Amino acid sequence: IVGGDTYTWKITECSHETELKNKKAATATEDGYTGDDVCKKCGDIVNKGHVIPKTGTGDSDKQDEPKKEEVKLPAAGETIADDTNKATFKVTTPAKAAEGSNAATPGEVTYTGSTDASATSVKIPATIKTSDGTEYKVTVIADGAFKNKTKLTSITIPNTVTKIGASAFENCKALKNVTIPASVTEIGAKAFKKCTKMTKATIGKQVKTIGASAFEGDTALKTVTFKGAAVETISASAFKGCKKLTSIVIPKAVKSIGKNAFNGCKKLKKITFKGTAVKKIGSNAFKGVPKSATAKVPKKKLATYKKLLKKAKYTGKVKK
Repeated sequence: IVGGDTYTWKITECSHETELKNKKAATATEDGYTGDDVCKKCGDIVNKGHVIPKTGTGDSDKQDEPKKEEVKLPAAGETIADDTNKATFKVTTPAKAAEGSNAATPGEVTYTGSTDASATSVKIPATIKTSDGTEYKVTVIADGAFKNKTKLTSITIPNTVTKIGASAFENCKALKNVTIPASVTEIGAKAFKKCTKMTKATIGKQVKTIGASAFEGDTALKTVTFKGAAVETISASAFKGCKKLTSIVIPKAVKSIGKNAFNGCKKLKKITFKGTAVKKIGSNAFKGVPKSATAKVPKKKLATYKKLLKKAKYTGKVKK
């Protein structure tokens, strides 16, 4: 009632027409929101939304994670310095990093030399590992790896090495003995030339080739032992000038003996041929071997080997 007059108001309820507002998607780091149903006419919030918890996964997480650095493995021909073994190596077969369900594949390296100039005893490792844990197998001793290392007295070669390079131990004047493991198939030219204190050489059962001048000038060498019958070639001058060598057994598979192979072996008195495969003995191969020497050969090759030895300047006896 206002001023004696009476007024009546009729309140009409709004027939809400809603739209969704304030909707927000959840992310890896922030909560989301389902949104509110808001009336277009009156602006009232008809239905209030609720919080959607952050997901904890997705692109945002990936952005926050530190990126893993891609490890670049050494390529073929690259050098690896190994402080643990005080040596350097060259990659011959690159390693392969682990990928998915595939495990890492070890690589292969050549031992190129010792970084310890004063070392008297060296043990070549069968395998090495780089700082990232990548493994490499040592399969070759490089040409000249220890050449002129005059203080070296002993060497250990692992059963992973398949080849000893040319001049690998040439002029290692203090090196006393060497055992070549069964894994080695080739001894390079001049590999142990002028190792003047070496008294014994043991040659592994899979060696097929003894290179030219491999043991030439090893004036103290008394004993050469072949552990197997795989040797096919004794190259030129292989044991030339081994003045103290008293006996030698020529393995069964030997096909050729090079020129001057045993030239100057003044104390070589016993030579035993185990097989019948020898087709060639080079000139002067047995020159200087004493007349008192005896060569024992297979019965059926007596005549043939007599001729071959005579051409090689052998003057001793030949018997079956």
